[in-house]
Amino acid sequence: MKTSSTVRLIFGVVAALFLAGCKIEIYVPDGGAVVTTSGDVRCEAGQICRLNVNDLFFDQVFTAVPAEGFTFVGWRTRDRGLCGGSVEACHLTTAGMEGNASLMAVLESDEVFYLEPVFEATAPFLLLYGGDEQQFYLGCLNCPGTFLDSVCNANGNHGAAFAPYSIWNAAGDFGSLVTNYSPWNVFATAAPVIRDTDGQLYGYLTANVAQPGRTLVPLLVQLTNYAADPQYSLPAVRDWFCN
Repeated sequence: MKTSSTVRLIFGVVAALFLAGCKIEIYVPDGGAVVTTSGDVRCEAGQICRLNVNDLFFDQVFTAVPAEGFTFVGWRTRDRGLCGGSVEACHLTTAGMEGNASLMAVLESDEVFYLEPVFEATAPFLLLYGGDEQQFYLGCLNCPGTFLDSVCNANGNHGAAFAPYSIWNAAGDFGSLVTNYSPWNVFATAAPVIRDTDGQLYGYLTANVAQPGRTLVPLLVQLTNYAADPQYSLPAVRDWFCN
């Protein structure tokens, strides 16, 4: 018995029993669908699909397809679960069971086994804009640090300590403790605004607790609080946020 289209795992007798179950129930939560490469099965979010497995010719590869805004993080590990913990496509087959009395007994029984994907919502990328009319792009707050426009890319225009459009530039308009455009100024009234890639507003990135519309994103509130605290240097705050 094997799982994934590249045959990366070889199961023992216990796993083989799982694959030989007379019925497979597919539970699909919100966030995606489960399909087979043959096109015979498509189980949508919110559905429970049941398949009969009662011969030696069952051979299907099941793929979890996340919906927009979600990611597939693996098959759920559970009692009588199939491919639990794997992030690969789940290859289930009864081939090779002929002649094995214990496996054939399960194949001919009313046993039920389960296949359930786990989907997680993908956090939107949060983009920062500064200036009187938010005309200056200041980088992406939660993109991976390898992204060129990430505020955590030390070699990028928005993550370098001396770049003009970096919130880590203590001598610049957008990183100083005293300029009106800086998120670290506790008196600023024109701090940068946060929007996602669809333009949705997430408030202002500002240490000014009296600023209407100050962001409510917990991590970013903590970030501005740390940066405004004189016991922490801006490089130390950057290290904390980016690592």
